[in-house]
Amino acid sequence: MSSSTNIEKTKQKRTRSRSGCINCRKRKKKCDEIKPICTGCFKRKLVCVYMDNQHNTRRNAKSITNSTRNITNTTIRSTNTAPHSNVSVAINVANLLPNQATETLVGKSPSIMTSTIVCEDVVGSTVMKILLTKKTNVDNDSNTWQYFDLSDLFFREERAGISELRHQLPRSSLKVTLPMSLQTTEIKYLEYFCKSALPELSIFSQEHNYYSRIFVPMAFRHKEVLQCLVAWGYMKAKNEGLNYQVEDSQLSQYFALIDLMIAENNRNLTRDTFFINFVCYMMIVLMDVTFGDTVRWSSYFTSCFKMIQSVPRGFQTLITDYSEEGIMLAQNFAYIDIMASQSNENGALYPVKDYEELFQVNHSSNERLHDPMQGCIRPIIYLMGKILELLVESQVLHLTFEMTEEDKFDVINRILEGAHSLEQEIKDAKPDLDCAQFFEPTDLLENHLTLFECYQIAAQIYLKQVIRKFPPVIPEIELLSFRLLGDLKLLVEVPSFKKSLAFPLLVLGSCCITSVQRKQMKGMLDKLVQTCGYTCSYQKIIYVLSKLWEINENGKVYVDWYVITKQLGWRLNLGR
Repeated sequence: MSSSTNIEKTKQKRTRSRSGCINCRKRKKKCDEIKPICTGCFKRKLVCVYMDNQHNTRRNAKSITNSTRNITNTTIRSTNTAPHSNVSVAINVANLLPNQATETLVGKSPSIMTSTIVCEDVVGSTVMKILLTKKTNVDNDSNTWQYFDLSDLFFREERAGISELRHQLPRSSLKVTLPMSLQTTEIKYLEYFCKSALPELSIFSQEHNYYSRIFVPMAFRHKEVLQCLVAWGYMKAKNEGLNYQVEDSQLSQYFALIDLMIAENNRNLTRDTFFINFVCYMMIVLMDVTFGDTVRWSSYFTSCFKMIQSVPRGFQTLITDYSEEGIMLAQNFAYIDIMASQSNENGALYPVKDYEELFQVNHSSNERLHDPMQGCIRPIIYLMGKILELLVESQVLHLTFEMTEEDKFDVINRILEGAHSLEQEIKDAKPDLDCAQFFEPTDLLENHLTLFECYQIAAQIYLKQVIRKFPPVIPEIELLSFRLLGDLKLLVEVPSFKKSLAFPLLVLGSCCITSVQRKQMKGMLDKLVQTCGYTCSYQKIIYVLSKLWEINENGKVYVDWYVITKQLGWRLNLGR
């Protein structure tokens, strides 16, 4: 009797779970094990780490440490550097520069003390040196950062003066400085952005990752862009693996500073400040979308849209006035716009006709016009925009009460004819193979073609769902979803596509009927969350699908996933 009583007492005394998060175990409290963040950590605004993720966390921490140590392992020379100088580590971004480099000399003055750090790296057969120079005015003890215009080195070599300058100066080194002072840790975050976050923005080879040719050079020239890259690197470093944090005061400070800089530029909007702000807006949007944000990205994207609208010729300005950089980022703006969940209700911010030039221009002669985030699926994204326009037209039909029955049926007939025509366009669409030359040598062309087919099938299902309201049990939907599942099983195994599958996965999940199908779906999403971390859109998709499956248990009705996101107060972007 006493033995059984002791067992019961032991059971009653246990107040914590064996598989709970680390914080609850330390506090000796029972963890409710809600993921990605338990209630206890949510209330205390702590980073929630589960015991089964601890190995993953240590591995990521080690990866971050090794990434930043790589800087100091490079050959570094320092002259007149104070022990606690803000610049104690060089930025190893030589791999982002062209094979030819030019040395720009920085003038010296008797009253100026120069601190320089040199970092050497090898690109092909060319040794590159990156020098960060901090100048301290001895007379008034103030620190100033001087910089020079690197844009010509990253874009067109034939621009005036560059060819002659390259013949006159040594080609083995490149001297650069930053437009604002950074702490040592911030330089590490900048390095982490370049090495970890930047490569993930492209499904092309890194040689053709044109975000690096826009973001990195501008960071050396403009403090606003530099601050955005530091914030992105910080967010990337702090959100690796299966950890989740509600608030981050340091990140809030970074964004507050960026907001001040953007606001100052907006008060005096010139051709240059317009593009600087546009780049900053798009970087923040891409960063937040990449990390699965459902609120902030939309606010910045709307601010970007309002700024574009405030200039003459609006969106067309980006295409005509800012050369390849403007066109490429305008293409990405259109992509984010079309893939936004709120576009299901209001349509894209611009008519699809305004985007037509971006998606259908013959750019085989100019590689920089390929958005490396989209690759060969660009024709499908354009057709997705046309689906949105048809969807908005059909929604307006239900809100109009003054229409006669005859007129109403005429409109319905026109919408169905438009849907039939658009479905044929999707079936006949061809992948944009002009960009095949930019794939990694180890990439299989078949993988990219599978990605295109995946989006092609998902677009067909999406069209049938939102216009014709087909439920998942319709044989036509079942057949398409079976083909889509086969493609996605292959693509989740391709590392370069790991953040490019949000849209087809959500569409496929909305078509799952049986418990077996839903288990397969959950398995693929869980696998991607394990790879990308909780701070990604896949975690949000899992939650939306769980709600959708509760409502549509047997798949006999059509349930709009957008309505669920709207009820949650989310503005989900399926571009990442």
